[in-house]
Amino acid sequence: MKSEQTANQPFDQEPTHKGIPLVCWVREAYSKPESEAQVSALLKVANQYSAAGYQDKASDVLEQASEIAQTVEDVQSKIKLLLQVASGYVANQYSAARYPDKAADLLEKASESTQTVEDIQSKIKLSLQVASVYIDAEEFASATPLLNSALQLTQATTEKQAKLAFLTDIASQYAAANQKDKAADIVAQIEQLRQTINTHYFRRGSILDTLTKVYAELGNLEQAFQLIDTIEVGFYKDSKLAQVAREYIKRGQYDQALQIAQHLEGFHFRPQILQIIVGKYTTQGQLDQALQVVQTIQEESTKVSALVEVADKLIATEQPDNVEPILEQALEIANRAEDANFKASALTSIAQSYRKFGQENQAVELLDRAAKIADINNHTLAKIAQQYWQTGQEDKATQIAINLPDANQDVLVDIILQKEKQGEYSQALQLVAFFKELDRKFFAVKHIAEQYVEGGSSEPLSDIVATIKDAESREMFLGTIAENYIKNDQYDAALTIVEAINDAYYKAAVLTQLSFHYTAAGDNSKATALLAQATEIAKNTDDYITSTLHPLYKQVSILTSIAGLYQAIGQQEKAAEVLSLAQKPAETLQASGENRPPINDLETSANIRQANYQFLWLQLAQNYTEAKQYDRALVTLRLVDDLATSKRLRTRLECAKNL
Repeated sequence: MKSEQTANQPFDQEPTHKGIPLVCWVREAYSKPESEAQVSALLKVANQYSAAGYQDKASDVLEQASEIAQTVEDVQSKIKLLLQVASGYVANQYSAARYPDKAADLLEKASESTQTVEDIQSKIKLSLQVASVYIDAEEFASATPLLNSALQLTQATTEKQAKLAFLTDIASQYAAANQKDKAADIVAQIEQLRQTINTHYFRRGSILDTLTKVYAELGNLEQAFQLIDTIEVGFYKDSKLAQVAREYIKRGQYDQALQIAQHLEGFHFRPQILQIIVGKYTTQGQLDQALQVVQTIQEESTKVSALVEVADKLIATEQPDNVEPILEQALEIANRAEDANFKASALTSIAQSYRKFGQENQAVELLDRAAKIADINNHTLAKIAQQYWQTGQEDKATQIAINLPDANQDVLVDIILQKEKQGEYSQALQLVAFFKELDRKFFAVKHIAEQYVEGGSSEPLSDIVATIKDAESREMFLGTIAENYIKNDQYDAALTIVEAINDAYYKAAVLTQLSFHYTAAGDNSKATALLAQATEIAKNTDDYITSTLHPLYKQVSILTSIAGLYQAIGQQEKAAEVLSLAQKPAETLQASGENRPPINDLETSANIRQANYQFLWLQLAQNYTEAKQYDRALVTLRLVDDLATSKRLRTRLECAKNL
C-alpha cells in the first residue's frame, strides 16, 4: 500500500507536526473506525505535508484518501468524501499542477455518482455541491453542465418553496461562474415565483441572504433594496438594508447609501452606516461632504466620534482653521451628556485630538474632568490613563492603571516598558506588583530580567532584587537573569546568581541549563557534576518557595528535566534513577487531588479549576514530544490516567520511537 511507501521514508527527512513525524499521523488515520474520519485525518496530514514543502508526499496521502473515498457504499457519503479529496487537490496547488487530472477524475466520479441518486432534491443538492468545487477551482466550463442539469431538475420541481431555494442557489453559482446573463434570467424567474409564495417564508433566512448577494453581484442593488423594503420593520430588515448600503459604499456610490440610511428605522445601523460614509469622505479629503453627513447623525456618541475623526484628518493634513470649531461642537455634545461613561469617553477622545493639535494644556484639563466623573467603567478609565500617558502625565496615568483589573492594564505595560528602556529596573519591578494576573506578572518579571542582562544597569542587582516583595517573582527574576547569562556564555556570572537563588526549582533549573551547554560543548564531566548537584537540590521538597504551582509539581518537573539530560549524554542508569525519584512525589500529588491556583481570568471556571494535574503531565509529555525526546515523553505519560488524548499521543510516540 502507499501508506507503507510513505512510512519507509528516512526519519531525518520526515517533517513533523507537534513533534511527531507526519507518517505516524498517517498511520493513526488508518486506525480510525469510520471512513469519513480516515479521509478527514488524511486530508489534514496532506495539508501539513504541503505546508512543509513535501508536495509529493502530500499527493501520496491525497491518493490514499481518494482510495478510501471510492470504497464507501453509501452514495451521498461517497460524493461528500470525493468532493473533500478533490478540494484537497485544488488547495494543494503543486499537486493540482503536477497531477491536473486527479481533482478532475474525482469530480467526474462525483458527477457520475450524482446520476445514481434517485431522490430529485438530493440529486440537485449534490450536483450543486460538485459544481461549487469546480467553481472554487475556476473550472467554470466543467461546472456549467452540472448547473444546467440542476436547473433542469429544479424546473420540474413542483414544491414551490424548494424550487425557490434551489433557483436562488443556482443563480448564485452562475454568478460566481461569471455567467451573469444566466444568473439574471434565473433571478427573473425568482421574481415571478416569489409572488406566489408565503412572504414570511421568503423573507427570512438563507434564501433572502443569498438572493441579496446575487443582486449585489449582478449590480442590481435597486432590486435588492426593493426586495428588502417589503419586509416588516425591524432589526432583520435594517440588517439587510445595511448590507445593501455597504455594497453601495464599496462601489463609491455614497448618495445611494445615504438614501438607504434614511430608511433604517433603528438607531443601531443608521449611525454605523453614516459614520462609515464620513470615514470614506474624510479619507478621500472631501471634508465638506464629511461634515454635512456628520450633521445628519442623531446618535450623539457616534456624532462625537465622527467629529473627532474629521478634526484628526484636518490636523494630519495641516488644515488648522476648522479644527477648533469642530472640536468645540464635539465638546458641546459631551458637556450636555448625562451618561457618565459616554461623557468621560467623549471628553477623552476630544482630549486626544487637542493633544494631536498641540494644545496639551487643554487636553490635560479635559482628562482631569473625565477622571473626576463618578461611576465610569474600567474600559473608559483605561482610555483616560492611556491619554494621560501619551500627554506626558505619567503619575496620573500610573495612579489610574494600578487600580484597574488586569484586562485593562495595557497602559501599565507601556509604562513598565519605558522604565526598562531607561534602565529604571527597580521602579519597573515595583509597578509589576500591581498586575492582577500571575501569568502577566511573571512574564513582566522575566522580561525585565532579560532587559537587565542585555542593557546593563548602574543600579546594583542586590538593590533591584530588594524591591521585589513577592518571593516567587524574586526567584524567577534571578533565575531568568542566570538563564540569560548562560545564553551569553557568561557561565561564571550565572553560577554567582545561583548562590543568591533560594528556591530549589529555579536553582536546579539554572544548573540543569548550564549542564546542557556543557554537554553541547562536549564537556560531559562538568555536565554530569552539575546534574548531580541539581539532583541533590531538587530532592528536598522543603526548599521549594512557591505561591502558584504545588511544590511537588515543581519537583517532578525539574527531576524529569534532569533525567532527560542524563539520557542525552548516554547515562541511562542515572536517568532512570532520577525518574524514579520523580515517581513518588508524582503519585502523591495525583492522589491528593490538589490543583494549582488559576493564573489568569480564563482559568477561573469550575471545569478548569477541577482539572487534575494529569493535564499538566500531558502538557509536559507534549513538550518533550515537540523536542523529539520520545523516551522522556513516554515516561511522563505513565503519570497520566487513561485519557483519550494521552492514548492517542502514546500511539504516536510509539510509532515515532520505532522509526
